Amino acid sequence: MNWLFWKKDSSKKDKLLLNKVKEMEDKLTNLESTVSELNTSNKQMTRLQYKYNQEIKKALGRLNKRFEEQQKSEEQFSKLVNNIENYRSIIDNNIETLVGIIDEIDLIRQGLNEDEGNWSQILEKWTNKLLELLKKQDIYEIDLLGRQFDPRVAEAISTLSKKEIEQEMKGRGSIYKNYDIVEVLKRGYRNSSGDLIRKASVITFKEENDE
Repeated sequence: MNWLFWKKDSSKKDKLLLNKVKEMEDKLTNLESTVSELNTSNKQMTRLQYKYNQEIKKALGRLNKRFEEQQKSEEQFSKLVNNIENYRSIIDNNIETLVGIIDEIDLIRQGLNEDEGNWSQILEKWTNKLLELLKKQDIYEIDLLGRQFDPRVAEAISTLSKKEIEQEMKGRGSIYKNYDIVEVLKRGYRNSSGDLIRKASVITFKEENDE
């Protein structure tokens, strides 16, 4: 009787134990499945992370390349600006030299006598050639002789009366009006945009009764 009871009780324990084992097996199976899913997700994340990192590297590479190109462009632009400035400096020096030569020629012509007219003509031809060179540099002589004095483009060094002009210019005094320019000592220049390069130095006519 007791043995049967023990046998019955033992069978019940075995069944409970089997259930526990089964439950543990199920949990292990679920755990393995979860681990497998995590591994799969981890691999996907790793691939995505790698891809993302590669894209970042490419983007940084493109940015770096653009930066280098921009630096190169800025250097080239800076060199271009320097070259232009140097070229302008050379042109300005050439212009200053040409203007200075014309001033010297004009000064020589002003000191020539009437019997030295041939020299005056030769010097005038040289002057015209130099003025043509200035035109190629966008520098033009301001036409002032016989025109009204304009302080914006000329400086009056002195004045001449009608009597003085009659003596020096042989009867040409009557053709001038008050403050007309009767002689240009130094030529004035401007560019094609109208910007003044240099004021002229002139002598103007002044009527004797003008206060």
